[in-house]
Amino acid sequence: MTIENRKLKTIIGKVGGTAGKGSLNYKMTIPSKWANELGITKDDRDLKVAFDGKKITVEKDVTKKLGGIEMKKDLTVKNLYFSHANSDGTMDLEFEVDGKTVFVRNVEIPDNIEEDYWDVAENVSKAVTEADDEDIEIK
Repeated sequence: MTIENRKLKTIIGKVGGTAGKGSLNYKMTIPSKWANELGITKDDRDLKVAFDGKKITVEKDVTKKLGGIEMKKDLTVKNLYFSHANSDGTMDLEFEVDGKTVFVRNVEIPDNIEEDYWDVAENVSKAVTEADDEDIEIK
């Protein structure tokens, strides 16, 4: 993929409401082509923005929100209900969240895991964080 560079102008405006006197906000617009390629729509316009002190990175926020569940945030060890071993060496994790069953499919697992492996919050968090969004489903 080639990188497309453009020079953009910053839109600077006064802030209203309870902001301090003289406060300003800063916005930029991006080309429609870029918005389309990112999958930004009127109904799905959440972005993830990072700033490292010199550079701003903008990407589509792929956090799934289905049925009122913010997928990866709500899938924790306290909501883990079952773990199912698959024949291909992966596992499916089954969560109960807000009365819904949520599966994280095809979770890679380390060799020789202990029976209480999924009782450790860090292990569940790592599995959920590394899961592809396509592997998360609600039933």
